[in-house]
Amino acid sequence: MEVSANIPKGWICPCCTVKQPRQDNTNTPVKNINVESSPDLDSIQTGTFAEVGQTELTSPDVNSIESELLSEMRAFRKDLQTVRNEMSQLRNDILTLREDMLSCNKKIALVCENVENIEGRLVLLEAENRNVSELESTVLQLQQELNDRDQEMMANDIEIVGIPERADENLLNLVTLVSSKIGMSFMNEEIVDMYRGGPRRLLVNEKNEIRPRPIVIRFTRRSIKERVLKEARVRRSISTADVFPGEVKPIYINERLTKRNKMIFGKAKDEGRKRNWKFIWSKNGKIYVREREGKQFYHLRKMEDVAKIFGGTGSTGTP
Repeated sequence: MEVSANIPKGWICPCCTVKQPRQDNTNTPVKNINVESSPDLDSIQTGTFAEVGQTELTSPDVNSIESELLSEMRAFRKDLQTVRNEMSQLRNDILTLREDMLSCNKKIALVCENVENIEGRLVLLEAENRNVSELESTVLQLQQELNDRDQEMMANDIEIVGIPERADENLLNLVTLVSSKIGMSFMNEEIVDMYRGGPRRLLVNEKNEIRPRPIVIRFTRRSIKERVLKEARVRRSISTADVFPGEVKPIYINERLTKRNKMIFGKAKDEGRKRNWKFIWSKNGKIYVREREGKQFYHLRKMEDVAKIFGGTGSTGTP
């Protein structure tokens, strides 16, 4: 590029002019602004300071403000002290509550431990109760089996009840006399044994008489026993007058029962009498009851059957 030789002194190119720092341009005229009509700066500043001087606070106002501030600070301090006291009381209450919680936790732990011990004991007791129940069931079963066996041993036995007891009595003559009254006779060889059974017992009456013990007769065969009982049922009018002179009392011929079966039979007769049951009997050592003709009969094996049958329903059997 060719440079002209006529360049004015102090000329600076536009790129360098932009990079130079700016200078005071106060005298540069501004468009549409009349400098002569602008207010004097000194008068503006003086007026401003005069207005500020008019808002200065007086001494009574300062004292009143200080008094209010002091009152508010005292009230705030009092409220703060109250809050501190309440916080202190709250802290104490929290500590007391914590101690109570710890105490409750200890007691709950102790109660839980006791409950666990009790539950353990209950488990043991339940196991023991099961064992006891099994033992009781086994004992009852064994008692029933023993009773059945004892009753089976009495399969050939009868009892004659109601014959007065004397010291010089002859049982064979008494039995022969009673058997003749029911239309039966049997040889001595058909009798295995004969005796008065059971202990002597007093009658509950004014005379304090001794209740005669039953005469027990054991035959050689069951068929003889059955024949005697059959004839005795037909002729029920046997009394002491047929044997001894004096007071007339009935004489009964029954099949012999174990002590347990006698208790069941006696209880069944009492309950049947109260409820007007017509038939209560024993056959082959088994006890049966029937309310009346046409009704079903029941077999009594234990004392609980009496309450069950007379209070509701029970098991039936074959007589």
